[in-house]
Amino acid sequence: MPRALICLFALMMAMTALPVRAEVRVEPTVICATNGSRHCAPMVEPRPAGEAKDITLSRGVFVVGAPGPLAVRLVAMGSSQVRWNGVVIGENGVVGDSAADEQPGRFRTVVAVPPELVRQGENTLTARVTSHHLWLAVRQPVHEFSVGAPADLAATEVRDYVPALAVAGLLFFAALGFGLVPLIDPSQRGAVLLAGMAAIATLQLAIESARAFVPYPYPWQLARIAVIAFLAAMTAVLMARYAAWRFVPARTGLATVATAIIVGAVLLFSPGFDAKALGCLIVGIAAVAILAAAGLRTRPASAWMTLTTAAGAGVLAFAQGAGFLDSGYYLALAAVFAALMVEQVRLLRRPAEAPETPTASQLERTDVVRISDGRRVHLLRSDDIAWLKAADDYCEVGLTDGRTLLNGATLLATLAAGRGRFVRVHRSYAVNPHHVTGTEVRPGGGRLIMLGAAGHVPVGRVYRLDADRLLDEGTAEQRISSV
Repeated sequence: MPRALICLFALMMAMTALPVRAEVRVEPTVICATNGSRHCAPMVEPRPAGEAKDITLSRGVFVVGAPGPLAVRLVAMGSSQVRWNGVVIGENGVVGDSAADEQPGRFRTVVAVPPELVRQGENTLTARVTSHHLWLAVRQPVHEFSVGAPADLAATEVRDYVPALAVAGLLFFAALGFGLVPLIDPSQRGAVLLAGMAAIATLQLAIESARAFVPYPYPWQLARIAVIAFLAAMTAVLMARYAAWRFVPARTGLATVATAIIVGAVLLFSPGFDAKALGCLIVGIAAVAILAAAGLRTRPASAWMTLTTAAGAGVLAFAQGAGFLDSGYYLALAAVFAALMVEQVRLLRRPAEAPETPTASQLERTDVVRISDGRRVHLLRSDDIAWLKAADDYCEVGLTDGRTLLNGATLLATLAAGRGRFVRVHRSYAVNPHHVTGTEVRPGGGRLIMLGAAGHVPVGRVYRLDADRLLDEGTAEQRISSV
């Protein structure tokens, strides 16, 4: 028994000789907004404080042991003065009661805490933040107010942007590579859209990550996030245009205009700049998904890949929220570009593969029209074609059996290849006279030319005389055939 007591006493003495475990426990922030009357509210993280241009942040810091050097990190759109236990330990710019008194400080700052001011137990950390030089009302001027080791605080944002910076090279070379593709093959005009998206993403990444490396004044933060939101809107419109050009060429203009209107509404009515940028990107992702789904019938392989990627990016955007703008967006975009670059290389190699070369005797036949639909070349009798429709740089070809092909040439080039066997009745349509069965009044005004089982096409005002002549000739042919 005495031995056991001696051993227990020795163990207790050894434990008291061990260093006390260092601990720094930070209490929630209390933010007070000065708007005539002083209103204070506690919060886990800095949150909206109305539109006050003079606020005070405070939080308790409980210290146990010897935690080593401490620093305060303040990220805010405002000048600031930081106090530890009532003693000023750092100033970022000069705080003031008005714009004339205030000198703008940096958007992010790290202030070292003097070791002699740190006491065991409860400490009080406060910061006054004024933002009289903001040119727009901001509901969340403070982004971060934290305490920790200086090295850790200084490297926080750099670590946050590492995933995004890792793909910066890919985005840059995607912009360069896609931009050079039209010089090699002028028919690959979609590469210009991809080059634009990659260039905008590279610029957006550079501006997004600038705050981790450039100590800019806090008023510039408004311009920075406004530019990011605008670039996100541009990316959404280009995404929709490219997806429409690729999967639904006839609706390229409509998809572009509709997406532009929606992202314009998002920019105008979303409550914050992060919400504006994120909302624009989600609109672009949704547009790509919808257009890819519409292209499942004509281009199933590419459409499925694009639809799956867009769905994954959408899930990631909703899951990460505003954090998607910092890293997830660029990773998702890099994955899309990697897939598209592989496909673009494959498209550039197609001409060398010469999939189907028609013989000279086939091309000499005047009733044969050559239609190039992707990798396949169709030699069709003109009587098998009911109508033609302009689709941007392509031409939709409607066949009498109900199929629709997408010719890799414009409407004018397809009409020339038809050697006068088709008559243009609209800015975007031409018909085969042999399949015209009559006309009908178009809902809302105008007329429709009926093509029997092949459907109908509208008649343009400029081409009304050509349509009337077409009907007269068709009636004369019917009279001759009946005799």
